[in-house]
Amino acid sequence: MIPPHIDAIFNEYLGKRNLAIADLQLFLHSPVGVGDHQNFGGSIKSKLKEIDKFDSLVKIIIELYPEVNRTPKPDPAPPPEVSKPSVVDERATPEEHWPQAATSETDLYKDGESLGSFKNKQE
Repeated sequence: MIPPHIDAIFNEYLGKRNLAIADLQLFLHSPVGVGDHQNFGGSIKSKLKEIDKFDSLVKIIIELYPEVNRTPKPDPAPPPEVSKPSVVDERATPEEHWPQAATSETDLYKDGESLGSFKNKQE
């Protein structure tokens, strides 16, 4: 059994790592929306360091408690049933047309894997 504090800390660090990855994606894919244009490279370096910090902490917890990464979290309630429209509504979001798309791998997931494999090559 995973101690509750370890599980909570793991989820906190995982969330902070993923947030830093999302911020990095924003810097790289939408630089116009980033307010600090004068030190763009410094902002990217700072986010990479933040990602590395939380990724290292997540890996340490996984080494000490391997089951923390494999334990599925119980779903408190079943997802609501999605009714498929008989006529395609052009204003509907992609998730409304394809609800399974919301559970597919995202750019954030792929970027996290890329950063992990890059870091492993450096070690």
